[in-house]
Amino acid sequence: MQDQKPEPGFSELFLLVLGYALLVYCEHCTKKILIQFGYLNPTPDFSLFDMLRSFLNDFIFFAMLFYFACFRSARSFREAFSFRKVSASDALAALLSGFLTAVFCIYLMSFVEVEETFIDRVTSGFYGMLFFTLNGSLIAPFLEELFFRGFLFGILRNKLKPVSTVAVVAFTFWLMHFYQTSGNPPALAMLAALSLIVTVQRQISGSLIPSLITHYSYNIFLIGTTLILMWMN
Repeated sequence: MQDQKPEPGFSELFLLVLGYALLVYCEHCTKKILIQFGYLNPTPDFSLFDMLRSFLNDFIFFAMLFYFACFRSARSFREAFSFRKVSASDALAALLSGFLTAVFCIYLMSFVEVEETFIDRVTSGFYGMLFFTLNGSLIAPFLEELFFRGFLFGILRNKLKPVSTVAVVAFTFWLMHFYQTSGNPPALAMLAALSLIVTVQRQISGSLIPSLITHYSYNIFLIGTTLILMWMN
């Protein structure tokens, strides 16, 4: 019987992050070259090219993540990312957690006047709005949970104590989304709350499913509310 390969460690994490950084750098250079030679018009709006390259980046990142988490360690997708079954009550609690966190976030933001944010800039055009809707409600929660609460969490729990693992993963998730808040205190607070909730869910349940449900319900409710408010205005 063939021995199972060791689980991913910090070397795989480093290679994954380095690979994604190089990917982002290459696509940035490609865009500049296309603009320079007149194949792409420079525009402040989020263009069709921007949307397609973002989706391509997501696909390549998923492929790299699958390679380091599953292929190199000869593990199934379900095993590598801890897709263990949870009870219906746990799933419902996760759904309500995301919904209530989003409601509270909208409530807090209603008391604050916010200048133009990253999301405002992205959604200024048709393709930006389309990307914001599709990516935020379908793709981003899935990929982010696979990386943060699946891949990264799995590596750290073998090296750190549970409390430290939760703290590092939650803080990393919060930090990677900092740019989306434009430094707005209520938004930062709610982002920290969401990050802590989904990471604690991962630790307690031993499964990625509750975190996924909470993240999806949070994003979908916020995006739906944003679209409704923009349509009303």
